[in-house]
Amino acid sequence: MTIRMIALLLAALFAAGPTLAAGVASPPGWAIEAVDLKGGPKTCIANFQTEGAGLSIVVEGGLVQFLVSSDALPTAQGEYPATVQVDDDPAISLTAQGSDSVVGLLLSPPLAQRLGAKARLTVTTAAHTFVFDTHDVAAAFDAAAQCAEAPTLAQHLVDPRTPIPGAGNWLLMANLPGVPNACSARLNGAEVDTILILNKDDKLVLGAGRPDWNGAASAVEVQLAVDGAEPVALKANRISTLVLTLITDPVLAERLRRARHLDWTMPFGRFGAAVEGLGAAVDAMSACKHQGR
Repeated sequence: MTIRMIALLLAALFAAGPTLAAGVASPPGWAIEAVDLKGGPKTCIANFQTEGAGLSIVVEGGLVQFLVSSDALPTAQGEYPATVQVDDDPAISLTAQGSDSVVGLLLSPPLAQRLGAKARLTVTTAAHTFVFDTHDVAAAFDAAAQCAEAPTLAQHLVDPRTPIPGAGNWLLMANLPGVPNACSARLNGAEVDTILILNKDDKLVLGAGRPDWNGAASAVEVQLAVDGAEPVALKANRISTLVLTLITDPVLAERLRRARHLDWTMPFGRFGAAVEGLGAAVDAMSACKHQGR
């Protein structure tokens, strides 16, 4: 979650004030509220309050985020290591974005898989531990999703990716949350995952991702080496768990189609990725997009 999103939610929650979602039943102990983000996607929040802290499940379009609010949390803007434990399952490590005594965590696939009908969430961040003893996390999630006209928890757990013939282990996703008629491709890697998107002008957007990044949105300078060649300097954007760069040079785009290995140099580290089959993945994305899927 970006600091901007936390600020918007704080403004909506405490300044303008949310409104109870019409036609959506709130599970016991939860309040389902609709929030106006001034032109943004339809957003709804499931709020649960315990002594000294609040837990909110925020559904904004296809994104789901958790907010923990408490006077004990730091007011300074920044990133904070966090763990989330569901009942007595092993804790999941995440990076929280914090501001004004609120921290935000994006819903990760491991966390989504463990929610189900579980009862107790334990969140530890910024040297504080908060226990939310509720038996209706999954129901609250689905109620907020219904309010926001977004995928339910069960739908989040369905893997929308399909193998791409002739592209090795590349997978095609035939839709992107909140982006109509958009397709993407992904290849999981040991150091970073590789993500491909075609923008509205059919230009390639190349990305690298790791679930433990979860950084604040910012512009970054990166270097990209294709198959051991001289690195190319590129401007990129860091968005949550991804670093994305638009490939405008047709020569580089063609080299990427034939690439077997990429080496990224970023402000926060160096990462390698095997990408054989990238050209076939781009072709599958293009076909997917122009079929209007």
